[in-house]
Amino acid sequence: PAEIVAAGMIHNVYSNGHFGYHLVGSLSPKRRYVQKRVGPNVERYLSRFLPFSIAPNTLLQIYDRYDSYGAFDRQMLLISLAENLEKYQSCEPLYCSQSQSQNVREFLNDQGHLLIELSERLQVPFLAEHYSKCISEILSTELPAELRQSTHELSFFVAPRSFHSNLIHKIKRHFP
Repeated sequence: PAEIVAAGMIHNVYSNGHFGYHLVGSLSPKRRYVQKRVGPNVERYLSRFLPFSIAPNTLLQIYDRYDSYGAFDRQMLLISLAENLEKYQSCEPLYCSQSQSQNVREFLNDQGHLLIELSERLQVPFLAEHYSKCISEILSTELPAELRQSTHELSFFVAPRSFHSNLIHKIKRHFP
């Protein structure tokens, strides 16, 4: 459904979104702001994203609760699995610091099969296939130290030279 695709595209809006200085703090005004723009059905998925976020300390709990999930929770899990797979498809864990890369490898080695099993239980075989391929690739690939970012524990963004500060865009809005 289109609502799931839309929610998947902006899944982390509440954690990473910038709502301007007039909506700092309370979540209620942010939810109203988002609902006005994407509709209440899409916003409902967005507001429930965090409990389904996949991490070493949450995956086993998500897996154990699977049988208790209704249709909505299973759709939330699908969004989260797809979002998580995106990181592995780009081999992102290989480019982080050595310690972070090792943590991800241990996680995938210990719990990666749960990602595949959850994808299969959701009856999305292509997701399971992609997880299997990506996990295998990450676990079997070693990057030269020169390609690693020794100072970044998590994923990061390298801004291109053409990037302009948000300040320029704010000024343009005030002086059309």
